[in-house]
Amino acid sequence: MEFETSRVLIEKQALEIVIKNLEKIKKTSEKEINYLATEALEALKKNDCTSGECSFEGETLIEQIKYKMRTTKDKDLNLKLYILYRKLEDGKIPEVEALKLYELYLETEYTDQYI
Repeated sequence: MEFETSRVLIEKQALEIVIKNLEKIKKTSEKEINYLATEALEALKKNDCTSGECSFEGETLIEQIKYKMRTTKDKDLNLKLYILYRKLEDGKIPEVEALKLYELYLETEYTDQYI
């Protein structure tokens, strides 16, 4: 089963090269180039999962799963998120795989609205 995600996995070494080169570009005297490099660096560091914990918009992945698990009205989604939460908390599943499953579960969420 294939599904599209808004996130991309790249090797840590490739990411470090990009960050290093952006740091060099950031040191140039041109303000526009400096601004673009700073903006790109902030975006990369904001969504960095190489440190062991993925953080999105100030929350860790496990916090997002827990919040969504408590706020959803879909019983099936709640169960799937609880199982995912427990596996992630116990270290039985890596965060990258948990992120893929989390996004897949959210795509299939049932909403109680009329079409």
